[in-house]
Amino acid sequence: MASRHRSRTGSEARAPGRVSLVLAGVLAGALSVGLSPALAGDPMDFAVIVSPDVRVESLTFEDLQRVFRFQKRYWGPGRPVNVLLPADGSAAHEFLLSKIVGVSDGALHRAIVGKLYRGELDRAPGTAASDAEALGIASNGRGLITLVVADSGHPPGVHVLAVDRLRPGEAGYPLRQ
Repeated sequence: MASRHRSRTGSEARAPGRVSLVLAGVLAGALSVGLSPALAGDPMDFAVIVSPDVRVESLTFEDLQRVFRFQKRYWGPGRPVNVLLPADGSAAHEFLLSKIVGVSDGALHRAIVGKLYRGELDRAPGTAASDAEALGIASNGRGLITLVVADSGHPPGVHVLAVDRLRPGEAGYPLRQ
C-alpha cells in the first residue's frame, strides 16, 4: 500500500516523489512503444511493410488510405489484401489513425464492424502486439500489409513499400511525423 501523508486539513495526499515515479513510468512506457524520436523532437518515419508474396513496390498515398480504410480489397485477381493493424496505442497506430485513415480508433472499429456486417470484409483485420510481432507475422503472411516505425529493423523477406515513389528517410516522404 502506498504511504500517504495527512495535510493540515486532514485530507490525504500522495507521498512526495510518487508523482515523479508515475511520470517516469509513463515516460518509460512511451519509450518502449517507439515514441523516443517524437519526444526528442526528431522526425519519425513509418514504413509500410508487406509480406514476401506481395508483388507491389510502391503505393500512392491515396491507395494506402484505401487499403487501411478497407476500400482496396485485392492486390490483383485472387490475391486479397490482409491488413494487420499496429498495436493499439503504439506510435504507428496513432499515426495510422490521425494521418492515414483520419478517424478515431472507435470510428475505425465501427467501420470494420459495419463492413463485416455488410459482407464487405470476410474477416476482421488482425492487430499486432508490437512492431516486432507485426514484422514477424508479415514475414510469414500472405497478402499482408502493416505499418511500423521505420527504424524497427526488417526481417528477411518482407518488403518496405515506397509511398508516392519515396522511401523512409528520403526528403518529402509522406509518412513522416
